[in-house]
Amino acid sequence: MHLIFVFNRRTYVPGAITAIIELPITIIYLYSLITLTKTSLWEWIIVMIIMFVLFISNLKFIHWIMAEAMNKLR
Repeated sequence: MHLIFVFNRRTYVPGAITAIIELPITIIYLYSLITLTKTSLWEWIIVMIIMFVLFISNLKFIHWIMAEAMNKLR
C-alpha cells in the first residue's frame, strides 16, 4: 500500500522504506509456505479474506491513533 501511494502521489511516505525491505522477505515466505503445505484453495481464500479484514482494521486503528495524537499535540 505504501509503495502504491509513493508512485501515485510522487512523494515520500514513511512506510515505503519498510515496505521495500519487507517485500522480498514476504515473497520468499509466501512461496515457502505455499510449497510446504497441502492446503486447499478454499482455505487459502478464507485465510486471505480474514487477513485482509484484519489488515484494514489495523490500518484504520493506526490512523485513528495518529489523528488523536496530533490533536493532543495541538
